[in-house]
Amino acid sequence: MHSEIEDRQVRALSLEQVLGQLPDTLAYSILAGLPRRELWHVKMQLMQNDQDTELLGQSDVIKGLYEGGLKTWECSVDLAQYLSQQTYPNDLSVLEVLRPYVRHLKQLGCGSALPTSQLLLKALKDKKSCNFTLQDYNDIFGLVTLPNLFLTWYILEHGTSTTEFDVTPELKTQFMKTLNDVGIELQFIVGAWGPSLIVRPI
Repeated sequence: MHSEIEDRQVRALSLEQVLGQLPDTLAYSILAGLPRRELWHVKMQLMQNDQDTELLGQSDVIKGLYEGGLKTWECSVDLAQYLSQQTYPNDLSVLEVLRPYVRHLKQLGCGSALPTSQLLLKALKDKKSCNFTLQDYNDIFGLVTLPNLFLTWYILEHGTSTTEFDVTPELKTQFMKTLNDVGIELQFIVGAWGPSLIVRPI
């Protein structure tokens, strides 16, 4: 089992690559003040595309291998709420592991990425540059991770008059422009936890 984990290739994905995976529509609800893509909507996309069938079983947790990407862990809600009450320096590099006034954070197994959504929301509101690196064992970034970050931006810009909307090329362009204007970078790493996943602080 451990060799299977270690042998899984680690690879980086650009924001443009993951943005291309977004579905044509997004349905969401609000959790702890943050938008989260509806799980039924994710599963519908998986079934329509006949992809990642291991995520469609009774559980997306595989003991000793995969802790699940199609759920929001309670601790991530707690962390997001804590982060909403903190202040941060300019030019923050976010890797997501909590320490007070942290400079480098690392989130292993970001899943729905509510803590990152909270930090992204603060960065967008305060117009502060920030570098986010998110990692997960499976490439679930286009299913739940980026949709939630995209939703965070969308609701800030357009409000919550609807819980489902079309993801148009124009919206994607606006999203990218906002990130570029503020100086926010998003990068994604797919792969197993191990020595090959080590990210050195910049």
